[in-house]
Amino acid sequence: YSDNDLTRQCNIWRLTKYNPQYIKYGLVFSAIGDICLELEPWNEDLFICGLASFLIAHWLYVVAFVEDFHSRNLLAAIVSLIYAGAFVRLLWSHIEEDFLKGAVCFYAFSIGVMLWCSCRRLGSLHSSSHSQKIAVIGAVLFVI
Repeated sequence: YSDNDLTRQCNIWRLTKYNPQYIKYGLVFSAIGDICLELEPWNEDLFICGLASFLIAHWLYVVAFVEDFHSRNLLAAIVSLIYAGAFVRLLWSHIEEDFLKGAVCFYAFSIGVMLWCSCRRLGSLHSSSHSQKIAVIGAVLFVI
């Protein structure tokens, strides 16, 4: 890592005052997921481990965001649902095992919920506007 990467991670670490432990744990599981995906060429089992780590991270972010809801944000819910459906449709024909089809559906649902929950924080008085925007940007970047 360069000094800029380390500085950026430290700033992200401090972004939320509301449930920061869940954000921190989510960042740890995201890092584990990245490491597993980087090492996957040497061990195929690490791909599933990486996806599982990301899945745990998404739900940790959801828990952190849930307590800071401001609005229902139905537009974000619709966009998140469309994204999850498109994600599943894109991958569906490439999945042969029924178990994996269920797992892909749950993973897409999880990402959609995380995106929607991050958008529901916008306008909350419990956290800074900067923190709210960074959470949405982070969720969108993960989704795309």
